[in-house]
Amino acid sequence: MFFKKNGKNSTKSHFKGKLLYVFYNILWLIILLPVCVLVFLRYRQYPCHSARFGERLAFFSSRKAANKNIWLHTASVGEVNAALPLLQELIRQYGSDCILVTTTTPTGEQVLKKALGHTVDHLYLPFDIFLLTRRFLAKLKPHVIILFETEVWPSLIVEAKNNNSNIVLVNARMSENSKNKYLKFQAFSSFIFDCLSLIVAQTKDDAHRFGELGAPSCQVSGSLKYSIAIDKCSADFSKKIKAQWVSAIGGKKIIIAASTHPLEEDIILEAFIKLKSAGVNSLLILVPRHVERAGEVEALCLEQSLSLMRLCDTQAPSHNTDVVLVDAVGKLFNLFGLADVAIMGGTFISRGGHNFLEPAAWGLPIVSGESDYNFSEIAKGLKSCHALTQVSNSESLANTLELLLVDDALANRQGDNAKKYIEKNSDVVGKMLSNIEPFLPKKTQSL
Repeated sequence: MFFKKNGKNSTKSHFKGKLLYVFYNILWLIILLPVCVLVFLRYRQYPCHSARFGERLAFFSSRKAANKNIWLHTASVGEVNAALPLLQELIRQYGSDCILVTTTTPTGEQVLKKALGHTVDHLYLPFDIFLLTRRFLAKLKPHVIILFETEVWPSLIVEAKNNNSNIVLVNARMSENSKNKYLKFQAFSSFIFDCLSLIVAQTKDDAHRFGELGAPSCQVSGSLKYSIAIDKCSADFSKKIKAQWVSAIGGKKIIIAASTHPLEEDIILEAFIKLKSAGVNSLLILVPRHVERAGEVEALCLEQSLSLMRLCDTQAPSHNTDVVLVDAVGKLFNLFGLADVAIMGGTFISRGGHNFLEPAAWGLPIVSGESDYNFSEIAKGLKSCHALTQVSNSESLANTLELLLVDDALANRQGDNAKKYIEKNSDVVGKMLSNIEPFLPKKTQSL
């Protein structure tokens, strides 16, 4: 059986939603084997993680599941970074022994371990088929499951509801485009979203869209991405490394292009070459969104006759270096501390952008393309306070970068505006915790 009887009168829409849930699981049964092969091959790129592939099939040590009342799930690098402030506060209030964190990618796990070491236990999320999810939940028996942003996994949600767990979606966002896709399967969407105990959305617009999809309870707290703290150790280290780099490269300004995707590097490199032709010498730190693309990006740079080095913690670039290519996970945030201006990737193609707030926290002027639907409210706020400039092509990108690199007063003013915008919206963790507290386990002792 897929469902437990709950004694409620089932409407036609509710029955249709259940039926579509059955079809969803049948589809998973059909594709499970090829998906397993593809994911296993991807995990082989991370030798220390490939041995843990069994966790995707809900095979793991029962020790890791013992007494885990709070289960927090994030997808990958960006969501883990955003979740850290909330996770750290949960650890402070409840202790780490009762908390489990899951991710879907090895890179997400790497970022988690770098930030918290072995403070919390980690598992990989099982594939979203009811048999695996039930097996996982039978071992774990969580009081509350905290899902992040867009992690709406139907089997996880339905089976957790049947398991009498509270399910809370936090830092939730829903674009108009995503809402319209969900509405194509409205009965199924309503059936899934109705199982959630609470949604804490980033904006009022997000909350409204979730309501249209059948979510019974929505609150608004802002984005956890505002809760960015740069500790003194990181700030001092970045300041020291920047001084070394600037000396080694002869005082050139530093541009960082963060979380770039295919085709975006072409635009950014074209703009960088235009800067060089205009006599504006600078160093470009290039950070692909997926580090496994480093070889492809390196070849692209070499095709443009650009001098390139791979990032090395102990080696500064030389005066002749054009591009520093970052091929390691977990470096990006501190690398913002080396830059004078930031270009945000995922915005020059239709990807909706990545986290504008990380460079803003470092007080950097920000330049991006026009695709920002994942962060539309944040982009709008940064533009309104003159901290973000959006451009449409390589020529306008080169022109904007030139202005910011030659006019220190303009760059400093935009960077200060970005930092003030962060500070004005920083009290998100407290708001979020006050919303989800009724669904958290009771504290048994003072911690």
